[in-house]
Amino acid sequence: MSTRDFTYAVNTVTNLLNQDRSQKWTQLRLAQAVALETGRKDLYMIEVVIKTLVTTGIVEGWMHRSKARNIQWKTQAVSPGTKDKVTPVASVEHFEKIKKLEADLKEAQARYAEKKDVVIEVQLLKGKKTVKVMKDIFHERFSEVLTLAKARKNVFIYGPTGCGKSHMAEQVAKALDLPFAFVSCTAGMSEGQLGGRLLPVGKQGTFEYIISEFLKCYENGGVFLIDEMDAADSNVLLFINAAIANGRTAVPNRPDHPYAVRHPDFVCMGAANTVGTGADRMYSGRNKLDASTLDRFAIGKVFMDYDERVDEQLCPNDGLRNLLLGYRKAIRENRLERAMSTRFMQDAYDMTENFGWTITEVDRAFFSGWREDEVNKVQIPAWKHVTGS
Repeated sequence: MSTRDFTYAVNTVTNLLNQDRSQKWTQLRLAQAVALETGRKDLYMIEVVIKTLVTTGIVEGWMHRSKARNIQWKTQAVSPGTKDKVTPVASVEHFEKIKKLEADLKEAQARYAEKKDVVIEVQLLKGKKTVKVMKDIFHERFSEVLTLAKARKNVFIYGPTGCGKSHMAEQVAKALDLPFAFVSCTAGMSEGQLGGRLLPVGKQGTFEYIISEFLKCYENGGVFLIDEMDAADSNVLLFINAAIANGRTAVPNRPDHPYAVRHPDFVCMGAANTVGTGADRMYSGRNKLDASTLDRFAIGKVFMDYDERVDEQLCPNDGLRNLLLGYRKAIRENRLERAMSTRFMQDAYDMTENFGWTITEVDRAFFSGWREDEVNKVQIPAWKHVTGS
């Protein structure tokens, strides 16, 4: 945002406040109105402008936990008999204040740019050691999981829905320069999805062996993710047990090469909502994992919760994110069987930023199917906290 854009945003804010001097705005609502008026999409920067106007006393309002509250038109003291008026914010009278704010604005712009990418260096163990620079958004547990994968340990990531478990597995593969593949487990899946199948795809319908993505990674090197592992059929997990514990596994559907040998650069990762102890009130469709299966991942079990640093990068609108974080906090405090996931935050930001959704539409989507008492326990306290009322 240039100085010219800054001044334009300032004047738009004051014009909106002047249209109805009695109305009090929240930071998010006012930023959305300014964005609509100016055509700008960077709500984060508009909110920076609004906060600087409040903190310098140019417009009426107060700060609570770094958020501007009760924003409204500020009427200056005037001589008796004259009409209320305010010197335009972008006038010469406020030039020094605005110049002082430019430094804060540049710092905010730098922070906003940093949110797009995080750069890390990864020491590769495959072949010659090299340094790889990656640009992405990384969860706080990424370094721990990457260390386990570099040591070629089996990794079991468990945690709530939508916290980025599957995405982290793919990031690990990219960091190690290894192929990535996955399977989403169900109760009815067969061993053939991992061990390969004999299918009538040859000439005149003759059966030929079709290798699976699992065996490709297992024999040639790669990161393979067993997603929704606590929903897998027990027979499938027995196949996994043999493969990752013995260094080789039987492939009965491949008669010309009936055994597969584990490649040194094969990394097996599992992802689940539970730690393998079976269904609970939140994840009622999960199975209890056998102790022998859990033992294969004993050193590599990593709990992965929601990371607010990731939330901030995927949902950079402070007002929207803090409201949704308030929902998450209320859900946990009331022990409700609901989840405010990072995935939902990202989708909510996308819909408000790029498709014109309002907070009302986000709420309607999130609370769809909830009981009224559940909504009241979550929505009311969160809104009170965000608005400061």
